[in-house]
Amino acid sequence: MSYVAASIVILAMLNGRSQAYYNPVERVDINFLRSRHGGGKEWDLIAQFGEIREGDDVAWKRFKRLAIDFDLSIPDNYGKTVELLDIDNFIDYIMLCVYVDMDDWPYNNWRAGRERTARAKWRFYVWDAERSFGTDGKQMLGRQRRVVTSNNLTQGALTSDAGIARLFRSLMANPEFRLRFADRVHKHYFNGGVLTDEHIAQRHRELTEQMKHVLPDMSPYIRQQWIPNRRAIVMQQMASIGIQLSENAPLLSRHGGEVLAGFHLSLSAPQGKIYFTTDDTDPRSSSAVIYKSPITISRHVIVKARTLVNGKWSAMTEATFMPEQLGFPVRITEVMYNPLGGSEYEF
Repeated sequence: MSYVAASIVILAMLNGRSQAYYNPVERVDINFLRSRHGGGKEWDLIAQFGEIREGDDVAWKRFKRLAIDFDLSIPDNYGKTVELLDIDNFIDYIMLCVYVDMDDWPYNNWRAGRERTARAKWRFYVWDAERSFGTDGKQMLGRQRRVVTSNNLTQGALTSDAGIARLFRSLMANPEFRLRFADRVHKHYFNGGVLTDEHIAQRHRELTEQMKHVLPDMSPYIRQQWIPNRRAIVMQQMASIGIQLSENAPLLSRHGGEVLAGFHLSLSAPQGKIYFTTDDTDPRSSSAVIYKSPITISRHVIVKARTLVNGKWSAMTEATFMPEQLGFPVRITEVMYNPLGGSEYEF
């Protein structure tokens, strides 16, 4: 989900006794950007309050004028914005910050970068997000009593005058953006996605295991309160503004992975007609087929499906299938490297 900085947990010892833990985090700089995206040495990197960390802000200001000052409900304006912004990255970035209730954001603690090439797109990166999951380091207990129900989507953070908030609201004027947001919600909140309770609980267990020698009495709040409750709360908030459309999304009898060649995939939905594609296009496209009977999986394929009810599309269900092959082709040759007897025996 999006692009995150690598980090480790370090235990500080004094005279053989543990004292504290530290969490060194990879800095979002040119090395970070190139390691994630490739590219050359010329990048623009912007931080909170418009700080220029690399390059300059000429392209950044041009992008902001288009994306914030123009009416993005107009398809042409939205299309020009999409040419400059990695939409999926931005959606995932917003979705993650909303779920964890990131404090001291969106005015502060963010990064945006692009390679300085003609077709490069802006991407956003999480930074300094320790004050999240209901902890701010100052009033932890007070915040824990209320923060799991926090609404920084339709109240607070994303209704502010911060640049990121204004960009989000401008994009929300476009129905294609809202549907794409719903698609990403369905991807990450369902079917083993990274924002499912199971996935977050597993990651939380891994982190608490790392820190158990320093914090043996770690608060159970995240495990007992946040993880079991936060997902449903955020889902309701997103549904209230039309970016959570999973209720009637198609269900797959198996959600991707390796299957036997000839596997029959069944699709279902509570109501409406299911449209699907196997050519990697959106099920709203002209190549979509109305689902009537199981789909035979005989090759590597991406299945995409939506449900249409009363003229309204559901979020998209997407899964990749890889049929198992019996063995693999082997060509037997007599080529040998440096064989006994010298080069005349090599070929």
